[in-house]
Amino acid sequence: MHAKRRFGPFGLAVVVASLAPWGCERVTPPPPESPAPPTYASAAPPPDPEPARLPAALTEPPPADPGVPKQHSIVVADTPIALEPGVPVVRFDQPGGLSFYAAQQTRADPEPRLFTARRRMGKSTSPDDPRAFRAWSPRVRAFVLHGDSAADSAAGFAALVDQNQSTHFLIDWDGTVYQALDPRDQARHAGSLDDRSIGIHLSGLLPDLTTTPDAPAWPTQHPRRSQMGQGPFKRVPSTPMTYQLRSAPGPTNVTVASYGFTQAQYRSLASLLRALLGVFPWVRPQFPLDDDGRILTRSDHPGPYIVGLVPAWYVFPDRWDPGPGLDWLRLQRSLIYAHDWSAPPHP
Repeated sequence: MHAKRRFGPFGLAVVVASLAPWGCERVTPPPPESPAPPTYASAAPPPDPEPARLPAALTEPPPADPGVPKQHSIVVADTPIALEPGVPVVRFDQPGGLSFYAAQQTRADPEPRLFTARRRMGKSTSPDDPRAFRAWSPRVRAFVLHGDSAADSAAGFAALVDQNQSTHFLIDWDGTVYQALDPRDQARHAGSLDDRSIGIHLSGLLPDLTTTPDAPAWPTQHPRRSQMGQGPFKRVPSTPMTYQLRSAPGPTNVTVASYGFTQAQYRSLASLLRALLGVFPWVRPQFPLDDDGRILTRSDHPGPYIVGLVPAWYVFPDRWDPGPGLDWLRLQRSLIYAHDWSAPPHP
């Protein structure tokens, strides 16, 4: 047997043995195929995205889905973004909406403002420039979950205005998602984390059941009181949870129990988070956990370094909302797997 030396497509010497002396045909490798010419995307617009599965391109704002009904979509940079079918949405630009834009215009004292434009990364651009989305969106690194301790989202909205605060989304007890600001504007909800976060307020009374065990989960007087607590609108008391509050004169451990949120709220919250994660892929879909996989009740990090899915208790030194009833583990899993929100909550 004799051999020939050839050079393959990567410049490596290849020894090709001649099998003729052994009564076999010589096998010669075929020449390498020429690589296919690169293909480029067509100038035609992309197909409509499926609900809550959105492109994360930085070159343009996320494309709109023209077939999405208004009552099932939020907006990001004025672009409609579909939530999952059946999730009701009322936006600030719709009748009956909760709008911090309108609230700002009707305030007797315009300062402090309820919202500001986000700072942009790199060269400043006009909000009407398609590059504007790329300029500000990478700054968003956290979604902060609050509890409003109110009878419903309308009452929670009014309380925020009175406190010179704001948020982007409010999720009512019946699962209705109220969008009160476009995420391209910065809400006043998380202190030093405002510029890098999106605020989400969950509606519901949050009594401390360790001190007032008979406190009701619902307001005694409400136009829809007969529906509250029925079917997907039930609220289950939580197990106690210990928080380390950092108010003066020093850290204090406080054990709290309260009510959880309704299954309708969890379903809408999961859909909203999935949609937002599609638009802001820099946000990690994970709550702050310790080495044993338990959720942290305090943060030793300054605001700009807090990332991911963040309960308000992790941001503020003297708060424990949205409370121990937040089923964070099930919610985190729902961002990866489909969940049946009618099943019993995680203990």
